[in-house]
Amino acid sequence: MSCSGNQYEVDVVNDSGYFDMKGCYAGFAEAKAAMKSWGNDAVVRHAESFSPSKIIAMTRGVAYSFPNRNGGVTLTIQGAAGTSTYMSAYRQLDYWDTQAYYGDGTGDVYATVTGFDGNVNLRDIDLIPQKFISYNLPIYLGGNDNTSEHSAPFYVRPRRAYYTVRQNGNYRDLIFVAYSSYAEGGSIPRTVAEIAVGPAASWMTTGASYYSYDDVRYYTDPYYSYLAGTYFNYYQFLPLRTKSNITADKYNGFLASKGYGTNSVLWDSGQYFIDAQNTYGVNAVMIFAQACLEAAYGTSYFAKQRYNLFGWNAVDSDPNRASYYSSVAQSINEQMGIQLRNGYLSTRNRFSYYGSFFGNKGSGLSVKYASTPYYGVSIAAIAYSFDKYASGNDGYLVDYGSAKVGYIVGDNINVYQSLTSSTVLYNSSYASGYNKFHFVNVLGESGGYYKIQSTNHVVNGQSMYTAGNSSLATYDWNASVGWVSNQNISFISVEPLTKQVGKGAWVKDYYGYWYRHFDGTYTRSDWELIDGYWYYFDEQGYRKTGFLTLGTKKYYLDETSGIMAIGFAKVNGKIYHFDAYGAMSGGWFQVNNEWYWANDDGSLKIGWHEYSGRKYYFDDSGMMKKGWVYTNNNYQYLNAFGFQVFGWLKEGDINYYLDTNGNMVKGVADIEGKKYYFNGSGAMQTGWIDAKPGWYWANDDGSLKLGWQVYANRNYYFDENGKMQTGWVKTNNQYQYLNDFGIQQFNWILVDGVDYYLGTDGNRKTGWIQYLDRNYYLDENGKMQKGWVYTNNQYQYLNDFGIQQFNWIVVNGKDYYLGTDGNMKVGWVYYGNYYYYLDENGLITKGWKLINGSWYYLDSFGHMLTGWQKINGYWYYLGEETDGSMKTGTISIGGRYYTFNNGGVLVS
Repeated sequence: MSCSGNQYEVDVVNDSGYFDMKGCYAGFAEAKAAMKSWGNDAVVRHAESFSPSKIIAMTRGVAYSFPNRNGGVTLTIQGAAGTSTYMSAYRQLDYWDTQAYYGDGTGDVYATVTGFDGNVNLRDIDLIPQKFISYNLPIYLGGNDNTSEHSAPFYVRPRRAYYTVRQNGNYRDLIFVAYSSYAEGGSIPRTVAEIAVGPAASWMTTGASYYSYDDVRYYTDPYYSYLAGTYFNYYQFLPLRTKSNITADKYNGFLASKGYGTNSVLWDSGQYFIDAQNTYGVNAVMIFAQACLEAAYGTSYFAKQRYNLFGWNAVDSDPNRASYYSSVAQSINEQMGIQLRNGYLSTRNRFSYYGSFFGNKGSGLSVKYASTPYYGVSIAAIAYSFDKYASGNDGYLVDYGSAKVGYIVGDNINVYQSLTSSTVLYNSSYASGYNKFHFVNVLGESGGYYKIQSTNHVVNGQSMYTAGNSSLATYDWNASVGWVSNQNISFISVEPLTKQVGKGAWVKDYYGYWYRHFDGTYTRSDWELIDGYWYYFDEQGYRKTGFLTLGTKKYYLDETSGIMAIGFAKVNGKIYHFDAYGAMSGGWFQVNNEWYWANDDGSLKIGWHEYSGRKYYFDDSGMMKKGWVYTNNNYQYLNAFGFQVFGWLKEGDINYYLDTNGNMVKGVADIEGKKYYFNGSGAMQTGWIDAKPGWYWANDDGSLKLGWQVYANRNYYFDENGKMQTGWVKTNNQYQYLNDFGIQQFNWILVDGVDYYLGTDGNRKTGWIQYLDRNYYLDENGKMQKGWVYTNNQYQYLNDFGIQQFNWIVVNGKDYYLGTDGNMKVGWVYYGNYYYYLDENGLITKGWKLINGSWYYLDSFGHMLTGWQKINGYWYYLGEETDGSMKTGTISIGGRYYTFNNGGVLVS
């Protein structure tokens, strides 16, 4: 809104559905006066309104009920002198004026709901300017719902109820069409009624649209400016104190024609209704039609489980309170003989008597019997359909017009006991304020008076007041009559019915096909039903083929036969849909509870399409899909409204995830910083997951465990994608090993024939380690070494078990000395009272060896020899015990001098 604070904004709805601001006003009265100066599309808006559009007053339009805003199931309309009625949610009211506004979103709106005039709280309705309906513009409705049924506003292209006339075989029907207000994504609301309610008035034009706020006055425009005429629908206003002439054998046939059989508790009930009519004085067919409506043709839960055919005590707020009956016959008898008699057909009962006909919210049983404002027309439609069936659909009707129906003119008109008596049975003023019309069944005329069938029971010449009497009471058809001055009764018109006679023939000439009637005439510029098929003939009388546009509607006539298409048809590779009357469906529409969406040319959309920022998928037949679909090599999901789901999806107990393209995720997915695993069917997994190959372990919320985890006192490691690891892993700058079951290993392990040591902490060791008081050496890759190793600038030796060796060892037949520290020794070593000499490779030396300029002799054991030694037949002197070096020249030994040559051999 453009106006600030608590100001009232006057706008005009433009052709695009936006509000063009015309002024800001401090008070509501001032703003309302300004609104009226701006024409039919002007509105007043206020920031505190409960409606998402913020409209609190308008020049022309309708309202829709939203009792949910006060936590209610139904909306109450308060009329004059304490009168009231109620209606269900999401249904239309005709708006006249916002009489008061209280600044907080509440106010008094004067409106009409099917004939009942009264006030409703502005909070509990949404106002819809006619511009949105006429121009097919979307608007936000609803919201502020205290019942959480539709808590958020919804985007809808609103419609309003209307009447039209259609030729249907041998009958010219008056069709009533009404809509809900609820829809999603800018689509058209579902049709809650599209029914033939009775024969159309003779002055009505076939195909024309009519608007009526009371089902009596019919206008050619939605502003109710041009009255086309008045007309009372026979079945809707037929007094229930009439008799049907339809026989019992027709009831089952009618049910069968509607697709019902022994699955309906109404099957074989025809005689029950007729017997109850004759006994309790209520029209059998009208009550049968009521049962069909209330009990879904005898297949509803309460009908089958409780034999409750008429909704008794199944109130809107708690339907499960519905009454129980022992049989279908009991339910019918008590409806006619107790329930209706006590309340709805007793003129003295001011709590529920508003006229002895179904009518509408203005007068009749519908005022208080049911919350739907279309109760009377819905029952009338079933009765009319039954009447057609009973006559064989031949153009005539069995019951229609069989009763002479009139209505009392004037106020406080007396119904007298007899033609000559001044005793008053009852007065037409009962239930004044409600029954705008008091319809009666006129039986005859005498002496300036009409004899009528009495609404009340008449016993011994007195009108019985039966309210509160819970026993079945017989209605005496002959005794229960009264008399009214013929100056005070007017009659409703009954349309003449004509039956088709004779049969024509098709004629083909140079210009095409035409149909010659039995009397030689032919149809021009009009439709004709021939042998059950509809054809259209041009102004010359020739049969049309192909696409045909009449007014705003488009039809298709078969290229070969000229038969009007009904239902789905494929034309030049494209699919179209045509309703039951042949009109091409456009935009969003439903067939058998399935949705379709047509292009501008009427052809159905196929595949993926976007609407109001949401994606929908239509299969090859054009049907909007719901649930899972498989396209583009992936699965996608469409919710109950048909639009594509993204992100998390819970279906039953299974969680799925749809990525940013709407594709069902399989395998591992990173979602909002957490990893999850989805199996081949897309189901999110929890607990241990066998992914074949590989394992995962998920938390209860499905997020995968990462890193080190403990299960059953064993350690497992899961990588950054949640996959359980086996074999070597590197974590915390250390290597660990997990076996084929993913379990972390400790101490010694054998991998591919190689020994490794992991210690008690599970980390792979390198370098020297001590285990059970033995030393082992593991290289930089952790492999346990065997044989010679070079560490710390020394050589060490490890046996075949990897155990470090000490002191003397024999390797490949050669002796080495490792000392007590395990390092391979070179040079002189002293061991076991002997000196040994180990060369630069650690090998023990034997025989003569020149070391540091001196010769030494080491025996076959490697022992360094000392003193006098005879070697190879020659004497040598090898020094003292700790010396061992070979002597040359003349030296003193033991006090004597000896001479040795340069080779150390004793000379003298």
